[in-house]
Amino acid sequence: MAGVTFTVGSQAFSALGTSAGRYALAIKVDAAKYDIKRFHVTGVDGTYKIRGGRMSRQIIVRMRYIGTVAAAVGYYTTDNSTWVNSEITITDDASTSIARCELHNMQKLTEPKATGLNSTDCYFDAEAIFISDY
Repeated sequence: MAGVTFTVGSQAFSALGTSAGRYALAIKVDAAKYDIKRFHVTGVDGTYKIRGGRMSRQIIVRMRYIGTVAAAVGYYTTDNSTWVNSEITITDDASTSIARCELHNMQKLTEPKATGLNSTDCYFDAEAIFISDY
């Protein structure tokens, strides 16, 4: 099994490994929802007016950062600062691209933990939630 991979903006997250870097754990893309409202306008012939359009969809990505504490936290803060207030494209492991994504929330799910007894490397998991109107 090759594992999950995805790309957020220009940053690629590869299948889970043990060397320092950014790794993909999971990606969840909600289906686009439609906003359809039917309403009766008073004073007209009795027909209904329809207002509709696409509402936003939510993309949740879970990532693992591995490296020394400074390097892993550096990857995390670099990604966060790159994605905040930016319009980016996310490509999932099925090569489906979702355009016009904006970072809604990004947080650490776990605190940094050592990768081994005598290791200077650590890892921690993070989750980012993006909103797309595409």
